[in-house]
Amino acid sequence: MENKTISKQIAKIIQLCYQINNVETNRERTGNLPTVFLDFMGHTCQINVRVYADGWMSGEDPDFSGKVYLDENPDDVSAELAKLIERLGVTLKLKERKERKRNNAEM
Repeated sequence: MENKTISKQIAKIIQLCYQINNVETNRERTGNLPTVFLDFMGHTCQINVRVYADGWMSGEDPDFSGKVYLDENPDDVSAELAKLIERLGVTLKLKERKERKRNNAEM
């Protein structure tokens, strides 16, 4: 049975990932804007989030990595998803600060 709270949290995570990655995030083109990877593994009922605060570059480890198994205790799952949402919110604010700084430098 679907848990509506968890479904809303997953939708929020997807939304935040899109807001962070709504432009190309290749470091060579965009500088140091954050890049986020979001994976869903249906065979293990799990989501993984990886955050590269200064943009993705091949061979580098993420600054943050989190995973949540969605078929665990719903209260625990919701708490873990809330942590991912909080981390992604911080990353979105970081992106916005970097964009403002870049825009001010270009003026």
